[in-house]
Amino acid sequence: MVFDGTEIYTTSSGNKLTFGFTAGGGLRYNLNSNIALKIAADYYQTRVKSTYTFDLFRGVASDVPPLDAEFYLRTIDFSIGLAYNF
Repeated sequence: MVFDGTEIYTTSSGNKLTFGFTAGGGLRYNLNSNIALKIAADYYQTRVKSTYTFDLFRGVASDVPPLDAEFYLRTIDFSIGLAYNF
């Protein structure tokens, strides 16, 4: 990343295994005996913890202490497609 003529390099460490949950639902409509149209939506949530360290170069005299971050990751996934019935 470059900001105001200064290059800043960052790394992430201390990543830990976290658990999340998924909830969703869908509809399936049979077009014929073998093919179906499928529409689905899923919601996912987990909590992420990480430590960011910064190495500063060119124009910066002091170091920035590591930064601990914790935040929730939430996603909604929509899908539509064809399914084949065996």
